[in-house]
Amino acid sequence: MNRRYNLKEIYSFFEKVEFDYGLIDYKIDNVYFWKLIRISIWSTINNKVGLMGIAHPPRKEAFIEKLINRAKKEFNIYRYNAKKTKDQKDILIFKSPRKTFLEGEISDYYTHYIRKTIKSSNKRVLNLDLDTFHRQYSPPSYAVALPSIFSRRYCRWFMNIRFTESDVLLLNEIEKRIEYKFNIKLNIKELIRVQIFYYRYNYKYYWNLYKKIKPKKIILVCSYGNEALISAAQDLGIEVYEVQHGTISKYHLGYSFTSNKKVPYFPDYLMIYGDYWFDSTPIPLSSEKILNIGFPYLTQQLEHYKDNEKIKNSVIFISQGTIGKELSEIAFEFAKKNTCYNVTYKLHPSEFNDWRAIYPRLNEGMKLSNFKIVDDNKINLYQLLSESEYQVGVYSTALYEGLILNAKTILVSLPGVENLEYLLDEKIVMIANTADELKDSISNYKTKPFNKIYFFSDANNHDKILQTHFFNK
Repeated sequence: MNRRYNLKEIYSFFEKVEFDYGLIDYKIDNVYFWKLIRISIWSTINNKVGLMGIAHPPRKEAFIEKLINRAKKEFNIYRYNAKKTKDQKDILIFKSPRKTFLEGEISDYYTHYIRKTIKSSNKRVLNLDLDTFHRQYSPPSYAVALPSIFSRRYCRWFMNIRFTESDVLLLNEIEKRIEYKFNIKLNIKELIRVQIFYYRYNYKYYWNLYKKIKPKKIILVCSYGNEALISAAQDLGIEVYEVQHGTISKYHLGYSFTSNKKVPYFPDYLMIYGDYWFDSTPIPLSSEKILNIGFPYLTQQLEHYKDNEKIKNSVIFISQGTIGKELSEIAFEFAKKNTCYNVTYKLHPSEFNDWRAIYPRLNEGMKLSNFKIVDDNKINLYQLLSESEYQVGVYSTALYEGLILNAKTILVSLPGVENLEYLLDEKIVMIANTADELKDSISNYKTKPFNKIYFFSDANNHDKILQTHFFNK
């Protein structure tokens, strides 16, 4: 049985292997392969050693439902494909698939306010959706996707990737080091074959799209997993801007590159919420390429809920799929032993459908009079945070937002808590291992004050930076 590892130990191993073999700069069949598989290898190791669960498990669908959804997707990919557009555009905006109702339209938190600001310029903008199911919403957008006939199932025989003898020796050595350290066997060569194939096919798609539309700039929400999108743009001299969409830290392998200041298939600019995120993460960009635009959605929500009063002895647990089982057990034990506290367990959207099957303690918790489960989005998260006296979690972005809403914060020492080590080092939050320790932390809560602007900058930065980068160029 594998022994228990912590996130720092796995990160140190990962960092050493990358440095020893120069993996970031190594090409296989003329492709920087490591950038394509880096997060997948990292996540697999963390999952296999039992450090973290699956962040967003796929939703189970009945056969008929799956068939209908696939047909809808294929129709949208064909009928509304971005390559059908006839007009040239200055700016392409790839929207996030996570959408909600914002200011009269179905939109996403991250690009909504950017699109709103740029709309006031004379720039020609095209909205694009990597998620074909949402393209019908207002404002409409084109779908950017390939038909599922190009899925791995149908294309295995086309994956003619050339490995040299030195490539094979390198990959065998990496596999041996992973197996020796973690007792995990990986077929890295097969993973590379698949990812390079998709990279090349998607690269061709984006290259042709950009040549037709001729944009000067691209804005997207998540860079990792979209290497072909970025690579084709940069090869054509198009600047790529990424918008921060959640917590980033030294231990987020989408952004953390300790040994490299230049990384292939990485965006040219990163728009972040506040200075903290750049200071705490070895992002492979110079400070001039980091644009501190804040988080307008949070600013709006803070204004809306600023007058809410805290409900005394209220405790909200912020769940995540990776640590939900362990956190739900602590939440139940805490509520059972401390009936004077009203406990709310806020599930992550990826947990809404299956929590009854995977979190047995929550089923027991439903029998307690002081325990409530939130498994939908009917109540705004910021309303819950603004009314909660205490918040408990591990490394969710919502914990930072709760801090801004003056929730007294206790972290639970579960895998991933290392992502918030700055908050612990600066004594901005407290930490607990068990339900009993959590009660002690609440009873003896004492932390240091902090500068909220450091995490989420002033709203005035947003429009000013966008005007500088998108209005006059």
